[in-house]
Amino acid sequence: MSKYRNNASALTKGYEEIDTNPDHYKSSSFKTENDYVEGVAIYTMDGSVFKFKDLTVDDIYDAINIHKDRWLNINNGGQVNLGYVICYQPWRFYKHDSHKRKY
Repeated sequence: MSKYRNNASALTKGYEEIDTNPDHYKSSSFKTENDYVEGVAIYTMDGSVFKFKDLTVDDIYDAINIHKDRWLNINNGGQVNLGYVICYQPWRFYKHDSHKRKY
């Protein structure tokens, strides 16, 4: 019976203690709270989701409620039909170093 009494210490023998300090896991490329651009995500009736960096939630709100405009012009030359929008919310676009795949 005595050989099973210290079973927990026998199992952990030879293992290091778990490091739970989050500062030890951060690298120089770790994202901070300032590494994003605030945009908007628009959800439509057909299930589509459109995300725009150049629009904000305030722009969508003003177009729907104040200007009563169904169409919203986008900076790159397109338009969005706001008549089929179910909901919209803020969206964070995080900055990336490179978008290319590395093989």
